[in-house]
Amino acid sequence: MDEDEDPKTCYEGASVQSFNFYLERSGEHEAILEVMQKVLADDVQGMVEGKNNLDILGVGSGGGQVDVHILNLLQEFCPGVSLSTDIVEGSSELVDNFKALVKRTPSLQGVPFTWHVMHSEGFVKNQKKAKEMKKYDFIHMVQMIYYVANLESSLQFYRSILKPNGRIMIIIEADQGGWDTLWTTYKTELLGPKEEYRCSRDIVAALKKFKMEFEEHDIPNTFEITECFDRENPIGNRLLNFMTNRSDFQAAFSEDLKEKLLDHIRQRCSFEKDGKVFFKSDLKMILIYAQFLLYSLLSWRAADDNVAAFSSILCDFHLCVDSRVMDEDNDLKTCYEGAEVQILNFYLEKTGEHEAELDAFQRVLPPVIKRMAEGKSSLDILGVGSGGGQVDIQILNLLQEFCPGVSLSTDIVEGSCELLDNFKALVKRTPSVQNVPFTWHVMNSETYVRRERAKPEIKKFDFIHMVEMIYYVTSVEDTLKFYWSALKPNGKIMIIIQSDQGGWDTLYDVFKNILSLRPLKEYRYCRHIVAVLKKLGMTFQEHDVPHRPDITECFEPDNEDGQRMLSFLTNCDDFQSEFSPELKKSILDVLRKQCCTEKDGKLFETRVELLTADTRTMAAEVKHTCYEGDSVHSFQFYLEKSGEHEAILQGVRKILPPIFKRMAEGKSSLDVLGVGSGGGEADVQMLELLQNTCPGVSLSTDIVEGSSDLVDCFKALVKKTPGVQKVPFNWHVMHSEDYVKQEKAKADAKKFDFIHMIQMIYYVKDVEETLKFYRSALKPNGKIMVIIEAENSGWDTLWTTFRKDLWTGAIQEYRSSRDVVATLKKMGMKFQEHDVPNSYDITECFDPKNETGQKLLNFMTATEDFHSSFTPELRANMLDVLRERCSTKKDGKVFFKSDLKMILIDA
Repeated sequence: MDEDEDPKTCYEGASVQSFNFYLERSGEHEAILEVMQKVLADDVQGMVEGKNNLDILGVGSGGGQVDVHILNLLQEFCPGVSLSTDIVEGSSELVDNFKALVKRTPSLQGVPFTWHVMHSEGFVKNQKKAKEMKKYDFIHMVQMIYYVANLESSLQFYRSILKPNGRIMIIIEADQGGWDTLWTTYKTELLGPKEEYRCSRDIVAALKKFKMEFEEHDIPNTFEITECFDRENPIGNRLLNFMTNRSDFQAAFSEDLKEKLLDHIRQRCSFEKDGKVFFKSDLKMILIYAQFLLYSLLSWRAADDNVAAFSSILCDFHLCVDSRVMDEDNDLKTCYEGAEVQILNFYLEKTGEHEAELDAFQRVLPPVIKRMAEGKSSLDILGVGSGGGQVDIQILNLLQEFCPGVSLSTDIVEGSCELLDNFKALVKRTPSVQNVPFTWHVMNSETYVRRERAKPEIKKFDFIHMVEMIYYVTSVEDTLKFYWSALKPNGKIMIIIQSDQGGWDTLYDVFKNILSLRPLKEYRYCRHIVAVLKKLGMTFQEHDVPHRPDITECFEPDNEDGQRMLSFLTNCDDFQSEFSPELKKSILDVLRKQCCTEKDGKLFETRVELLTADTRTMAAEVKHTCYEGDSVHSFQFYLEKSGEHEAILQGVRKILPPIFKRMAEGKSSLDVLGVGSGGGEADVQMLELLQNTCPGVSLSTDIVEGSSDLVDCFKALVKKTPGVQKVPFNWHVMHSEDYVKQEKAKADAKKFDFIHMIQMIYYVKDVEETLKFYRSALKPNGKIMVIIEAENSGWDTLWTTFRKDLWTGAIQEYRSSRDVVATLKKMGMKFQEHDVPNSYDITECFDPKNETGQKLLNFMTATEDFHSSFTPELRANMLDVLRERCSTKKDGKVFFKSDLKMILIDA
């Protein structure tokens, strides 16, 4: 047991009893634990990844009630990871209570505890004297930061003893809560001469000062204090004693001051409901990350050339300089701070841009929102680059209006501390969103993406909006790819961006080598985003947002507003002083003649058609294509090596001709639908087989395929195949779910004689709904043909054995013929099964240096690089299962059992 010379404790004797009484009455611990359960479930995996032990430090842990729950949560979320715990608590009585609680908690009796019966300052002093400071993975400070002498020094110290990926969790009274209002209004009367009250605002200010990366989470709480206003009520007086930090409220203050305190508590710190008074005891959870320690060190390095000392500090902090932290400008440059915030607000006020966007929201979003919320009781929203929150608030109001009864929770990613403060102030002034929980990520998009990707499981959202922020990211493609992956089913991304060929586009195109882009990474327009969305195969829609602000004042040299507008439009501090007279004349001439239209003697910056810059809203749906780009090559390589198409076609030629004849009886034409047809190799062969089997019967074909790359391959194949060049094709470049949705919305959906689904049933969300729809789309005597991996085949064995490791990409749930048959039986559909035997040589897969073998393994495990995607132990297990359970051996070679099933479903 460590000892500390500082004898002052926070709670001893009667004050311990008062504290316990308060906790019981207020329900504070329950409120903390409810939010902690939700937040730690999402966050803890990033902290524990790759570790088999976690070191925990509780500072000011009191009687341990919260600590015990934290340890139980860590045990629940990190099975197999051992825990060790240090406790710093100045009250010996509370430490004794904590020890007794541990003894009564069976789950913790194997956890080693080290007890430091001292205050935080004593612990800090002891640690600094130690030859080597102990490091921790998780440090929590629940309602204790009030008691430290130097807040900034304490935060810096505790962050310095975090291990890589470590977290500090601080829980403290919320800014402008009941406690804050009471103790800041009466600080002279309630605080001692050397005491200082703190709330979340003070912590956030310190963290911003030191550029620490952090998140905030709301912990709403209230408790009833009606009895406090009955002078004779002993419970009310005990509560008042605790709330004013006095042993006897009634005796400690004059009658006049007691009356003022009680009036203040009732009127400004509480609210009344059903004749009762409830104290607003909201808290904040602030999570601080270890990662940005490096920034302070780099700043210090810039001012001091002592490389050896710098390296020593880096080693002491267990940090390394790598690309994840060392982005351009350390990824700490925010878009708008100080004067930039003021000019942005000036621009928004003068131009009415937000109003134009909100008009479009009212027009476009309601049906989108309704579809998105269908069948859901809650929606998770993410705003990226939300600025001061004006648009976000309107979006939340729309969601509340069109989804009554659906609860909302919102995450906000914004790199500007100043704009985030404006956003928080706006929330406080907007009654309709005050019950919406907000999680604040004070960071840029790239930092958020990097941090989420480090977690085993990223948080998913129903609606993600990015309003005028895509200019600031380094890679549009990478950004869209990540946020698309963060969508829940039926989710939407909404992007607002300047449209093509309008005022902004023209101005920055003409003067691209002159006008500054900072802090923009690259000036971008709607066309750039559309090109990326098409490249990624995302489904999206575009909507015009007309906007024509009056900029007549820009052409009046003495007009102050006009000159401020020009400074904003040209992204400079002062338009008049930053450019030569000739250049200013050229810019004004382009603005007037190429970027504007004139009406009633006024000049309007145009954003519609030709001389336009319509802002566009794009809703990108959560649909992942199976094969694009490199994965198309991988797929085609697999088909070539495995002979799968040849096996399928052999089965088709053997089984289908008599079925085609019966199906075509009495018909002059057949309508065929291919779902998930890929590059069309199997489709073309089936169409030729139909032509040969049913001469004189005309064919028409619809193709549903989500990969634009594969559709292009299919079209090229049609051009090279004379037999099908006269067959009319309808191309639906979309996924099965989108096609189903589209057809269901029609009064009279198209019917087909033959529908085939070859190796695509893995990618649908709901097998039962999919099969039900496509059977409803059959004509009389029609057939559906499903081809899928056979039950107990090599694929089935591999993907069911390693489901946890492989079901992570486009295939979220592996299926075999067993699952399709079970669904058909459940729905009472008539069907027949046919074997499609196949095997192929995978001997090369067991030679780590064989490129062909490694390419096969990449495809078979649905990874880009088998070797780097799994641990050595997992790779060895997979290879062993592949060799022993998924394959047969012959003549020294290993053959993978790639048997399939053909399932024919009757109309």
